[in-house]
Amino acid sequence: MIITKARIDLATANKRDGKPILTNVHYNAEEGRLEACDGFVLASVPVELEEGESAGVGKGANVLLPVGAIRDAQKLAKAKGKSPSLKIEGDRVSASAIPAPGTDGETVEGETVDLPDIDYPYPDVDQIKPRLSGVTHLCTIDVKRLYNLCKAICEDPDNAATANLFVNLYQGEKTAPIVVEPLGDGSSYRNLNDKCRKDHKPSYSDGPFGLLMPLYHE
Repeated sequence: MIITKARIDLATANKRDGKPILTNVHYNAEEGRLEACDGFVLASVPVELEEGESAGVGKGANVLLPVGAIRDAQKLAKAKGKSPSLKIEGDRVSASAIPAPGTDGETVEGETVDLPDIDYPYPDVDQIKPRLSGVTHLCTIDVKRLYNLCKAICEDPDNAATANLFVNLYQGEKTAPIVVEPLGDGSSYRNLNDKCRKDHKPSYSDGPFGLLMPLYHE
């Protein structure tokens, strides 16, 4: 199957803090997509079956994929200008880079590794997804600008060991700038302070803050 070039592995849990099942990417054969989550974020991207390939039938065809196999296929594809691909055979998965649809060329083979041996159901993405019928407000933001703004107002943003890019986001009116408020010292989400309360309001005179204009609102 041809997989995404997007870094879906970044949505998986790390091996130190996450449940073992969440440190892998889930192939949902029924829906034809890859799924990844870490308990706080969830990513879902479709896959494309290669000619003559079967997705499998039923939940028994769903498998966990090691992030290493996905990274290997994406790295090969990027280096060779091809499409990343995975092939599942039994309890193993092979990474490769194949010619893009409609183009000629040879397939570049990568490593073959074992599938994770974890007998536990993956979270049901369809049950987690919120109902879109309740959406009342659309706000489009530039994620790179938000990230850079967070680094501009948060302590020690370039030190991976101590960076605290935890922020609150507020928007009073849909046409107003989004107020970005850093949450101060805290080595993980478990140590966030009293600003994480429903009744908390940001202050322009109590520490750093940022403003981010939406690109689009409706």
